[in-house]
Amino acid sequence: MRVLRPDGVDVTPRPAQQRLALAALVAARPDGLLVDDLEELLWPGGAPSANALQAVLSKLRRAIAPGDVVLDRGRYALRGDVDTDLDELERLHALGDTDALEALVRGAPLGELGEEPIAVGVRRRVDAIVGAGRARRLESTVHGADPAAALPELVALNAADTHDERWWALQMIA
Repeated sequence: MRVLRPDGVDVTPRPAQQRLALAALVAARPDGLLVDDLEELLWPGGAPSANALQAVLSKLRRAIAPGDVVLDRGRYALRGDVDTDLDELERLHALGDTDALEALVRGAPLGELGEEPIAVGVRRRVDAIVGAGRARRLESTVHGADPAAALPELVALNAADTHDERWWALQMIA
C-alpha cells in the first residue's frame, strides 16, 4: 500500500510499525480504530511503554502530512489529504479503467495486517473490484474481434476457481 501527497509524491512510511498502523487505519476508514485495538495490533503482548502508541503515531503523522491521524472519542482515524492505493483503486473502478486497475494490485492488499479481521473485509472489497474489472475487460475481448484471445486467461481462471460461473459463461462464448 502506498500513500501519496496531493502533489503525487509517495510518502508511505518505511518503518514496520508505522506501516502496520497506517494499514490498520486505512482499513478502518472512516470510523477509525479504538485506541486499545490499535495498541493490541501493534503490540499483542502489551505496549513496551505508556507512550509507545503516541510515539509511533507522531512519526506517522510527520510521514503522511498534510494528512493526519486524529483521536476522536477514543478512536484513532485518518483525516485530511491522504490518498492511498485503495482510493486509487476505487477511482479507477469508477472510471472503468480496467488495465490500470489490475496493474495497481501488487500482492495481497494490506498484507501487513495478515489475517486481522479489519483487513479481511478490505481484501474482499478489493477482490470484488478487481474481479469486476477483469470481467469487464474479458467481456469486451470475448465480444470483440478476437474472442479466442481471452481463452487462455479464462481457462486459468476456471481452473483456479471452478465455482465462478461468469468465467465459465465467457469461456463458452469465446
